[in-house]
Parts: sequence; structure tokens; C-alpha cells
Amino acid sequence: MAPASPEGAAAGESKGVSGSENGAAAVSAPVPLTHNWVFWHDKFVANATPAEYTENLKEVSDVNTVQTFWSVYNNISGPERLSQRCSLHFIRKGVKPLWEDPKNEHGGAWNFRTAKSDTAHVWREILMALIGEQFEDAICE
Repeated sequence: MAPASPEGAAAGESKGVSGSENGAAAVSAPVPLTHNWVFWHDKFVANATPAEYTENLKEVSDVNTVQTFWSVYNNISGPERLSQRCSLHFIRKGVKPLWEDPKNEHGGAWNFRTAKSDTAHVWREILMALIGEQFEDAICE
């Protein structure tokens, strides 16, 4: 980022970045993500109709900046703390986690198991790869 002013440059300040007591820079301006995302939650209900499943889906929060992502991520229960038969979804905004959503017509789902001790780490790494645009559009659209 360009310095806010020559005086700010001399003091080590940049637009949208402020220094902290320990010398680390803190980002004050929102850092937008390339795509907007949504966290979703659902709890499995046996023999649910498609309408009941849809009604059971809960949109947790929209995420459109790095700051919003971390705010939501740090304040929701991760997959390692979910009760059995509950799911978290992280999907591009405008797409619902439903097979019936037209944008999922040729889509799929990822389901895999990890050691319980690795669950939080794996979840965080997948989320980082998604918001960091590390997957091809064919995987995320």
C-alpha cells in the first residue's frame, strides 16, 4: 500500500495499516475476498422430506472480507465440536447447500474422515484454500 503521506511514510505508517505496540502491523481497512461466501449449518433429521431438509438449513453468516471471515470463524463451533449428525457448509454466496439448487446440478460433495485431533486443522486449511482461491472454479461453482 502507498503511504498516506510523506510524513506517514517517515513514521512507518501506511494507508489502512496502523502500527501496534509490539511493532506488528494491524490492518484497519477491510480486505475484500474475491468471492462472497456463506457459512451454513444443518442437523440431520431421519426421513426428512426435501422441504423439511431445506427448512432445517440455517444460514449462519455471509463472509465478504478477511476480517468478517475471521470474526465468524472464531465465533462459531468448528466441526470438532459439532454434535453427531450435524453439518457445516461453506459455499459461495448465491448457492444453497441443496442438490436441488440449479448451481449444484453437476456438483458433488466432499465427505472424508480425519483423526479427531486433526479435524479443526483440516477444516481451517480447507477454508483458507477456498477464500484464498486455491481451487479451480470447476470445484467451487
